[in-house]
Amino acid sequence: MPLSPAQPQSRLSTQIARKLFAFCSFLIVLPLFLACGGGDSGSTSTAPAEGSASAGGSKMSTKPVVVSMPADIQKLDPPQPTDGNSLAVVAHIYDRLFDFDDTELNVVPGLVESYEISEDGTRYTFKLREDATFSDGSPVNAEAVKFTFERIVDTEHPEHYAIAWTNDILGDWFSHIETPDEYTAVFVLHRPFVPLLFNLAIPAASIVSPSHVKAMGSDRIISEPMGSGPYVLEEWKKDAYVRLRARDSHWRSTPKSRTIFFRVQKDANQRMASLKRGEVHLVPVLSPETIGDRAALKDIEIIEQPFPSLGYVICNVEKGPLQSKELRQALNYAIDRESIVNGVLEGTSIPSYGPLPPGMIGYRPLEEKAVQYTYDLEKARALVKASGHEGATIKLLCFDADRPYNTAGVRLAERLQEDYRQIGLDIDIEQMDFGGFLETVRQRTVHELALSGWMADTGDPDNFIYYLFGSDTNRANYKNLDARRLMEEAQGEQDPERRAALYAQAEDIVLEDAPAVFINHAKRLKGKTTNLKGYKSHPIEVDRMWDVWVE
Repeated sequence: MPLSPAQPQSRLSTQIARKLFAFCSFLIVLPLFLACGGGDSGSTSTAPAEGSASAGGSKMSTKPVVVSMPADIQKLDPPQPTDGNSLAVVAHIYDRLFDFDDTELNVVPGLVESYEISEDGTRYTFKLREDATFSDGSPVNAEAVKFTFERIVDTEHPEHYAIAWTNDILGDWFSHIETPDEYTAVFVLHRPFVPLLFNLAIPAASIVSPSHVKAMGSDRIISEPMGSGPYVLEEWKKDAYVRLRARDSHWRSTPKSRTIFFRVQKDANQRMASLKRGEVHLVPVLSPETIGDRAALKDIEIIEQPFPSLGYVICNVEKGPLQSKELRQALNYAIDRESIVNGVLEGTSIPSYGPLPPGMIGYRPLEEKAVQYTYDLEKARALVKASGHEGATIKLLCFDADRPYNTAGVRLAERLQEDYRQIGLDIDIEQMDFGGFLETVRQRTVHELALSGWMADTGDPDNFIYYLFGSDTNRANYKNLDARRLMEEAQGEQDPERRAALYAQAEDIVLEDAPAVFINHAKRLKGKTTNLKGYKSHPIEVDRMWDVWVE
């Protein structure tokens, strides 16, 4: 199936994308029109009004774009970080073989100029564009592609570093990469894997420079990155800001702004206050209680956008009382999800009764699930008694940063603590900084319960149910061979309806085993100034800022 930039997706990928993201096709934008006019958050037709001439002759604004972040970044080597803040910066420093389009989750070519998929779905031949270079001027070629992904999957590779992404970009279905010429890379698979193009579009799959990685090593490259993206790292001041500087030319086009600041603002009130004063131009994570009277806001737009996400509590099935399935089921029956999303989360979410969010292949409403975790205290108490763990003390880890799936922070943990007290359990809350929380949970040996969340990397169900409950590195240490077999069959199934049925069967098994407490599917709540032009809010975590400028 030969394809080109004018025909960016395979027939299969297009069919999947249409079904996957029906719910992401609507965007609620609440522009607050004021004396200065109104927000024009979607137009890029007007060039920046001021700036310095770039190499290509177009204008680049000298006014910095300032983006607020609720926590500092962790690492800037694509396969290493798992936090959205780091990956948002990675997306600007590096390029990927594929990208999602501006406003939906359809796959379009990035570094790939054209590609072809074999009829049996086991060979993907990628022709790379020849005008892409790393920021040191060296070419982005097939050797770099091969090095990037072999480094992730090959544990014997001298520069191996993957941890969270080994099985999430290229899993056991992947065989090897062939490089028949300098600008052709062929991915060879053991079996068909439908979500491959989506996986190759996420920031963690960004292409790295072999020579730079070898020179820096995995320890130094996290703070001294070099990619082929439209921006380079100029300065990273810990817990303060990250400053990116635009390259004078880039194959995408010349960036609209010379400088992007990612400013660390952990306090939700501080973020909103800075937005009101115009000190930041975009706040990707807003807390509802900080907004106040929307009609009184000036020069600000509030954006509410559904996006594929999950707020949940990880249950480490290998730790203490959590080894009991009855106890884990009790934790699910003991919470009033409607009250939580309308009260604690202030209407920014809908209740979750399973891992898959609305609109995604395999999603079913509560009444269609084999296991239905409705609010039932009597049933929860009976299950606790049956587990033999009445009066048990269980530690619940949480973090100190607001996230799109949890805009209430520790208040949500405190609500769960009270709910579980009613069924005879004593919950000991331990609050950590966000980076420390991620590292602790990643170890999979320390936590018992962990209040966490997940946001779509790709929007494909494989990125949710398999990553969270099927992969060998899942944070719950959950293993069910029947569920995993169904997930793996779904990975290669090309019929969307059949694929949906397989995921539904797998989800029923997961729900019965209860390796998590499912809480909410969130809407993204953002704020932007009306003088930030060219901005398009995206349904996934990473906002692309290279076509954005401050007027």
